[in-house]
Amino acid sequence: MVMNPPLPTKKIKTANGRIVPIIRQPVTVIKSQPGSKSKQDLKHGPSIKPQQIFWQKRLEGLRATNLNSEFVESFDLPKNMKPVGPNVGSDTALRSVITALYLKQGPIIGQTAGRNILEKNPGVFLDPKQPLVGTVIISDEDIRRQEERVNLLRRKLAIAINESEKR
Repeated sequence: MVMNPPLPTKKIKTANGRIVPIIRQPVTVIKSQPGSKSKQDLKHGPSIKPQQIFWQKRLEGLRATNLNSEFVESFDLPKNMKPVGPNVGSDTALRSVITALYLKQGPIIGQTAGRNILEKNPGVFLDPKQPLVGTVIISDEDIRRQEERVNLLRRKLAIAINESEKR
């Protein structure tokens, strides 16, 4: 004798206060039109997680402190990065750049819409996946200057290591 497992039931309360069991039965979906989609098809599609716009503004006015509760010196945005968006200061823009560097898996280019367009309607034209700075263009000269700084610091580090080994 083969026994089927019991069907899942759900109890609901009716308008007059009685509790009635509802038996859930399996359903087969038969599509009559080739292009139609069911609710199930829509549920398993690619879901894009919504992101809050201007969430970095919640961090405005906060400053980092060290163990002695002294404020740590704040950083400035590089000269080629300008904050964009309504009431976005350089601190908020810097936080958005740092967050993008830390979390983003792709290129970070900044906001591609113009400043005037973003000021008029930021909810439509703002890209929440990019930091709150204008489009950043890095030239070959910028790369060369950065390479010189890195090489200079490497030489200073090598000198400091040699001096510490002599002691």
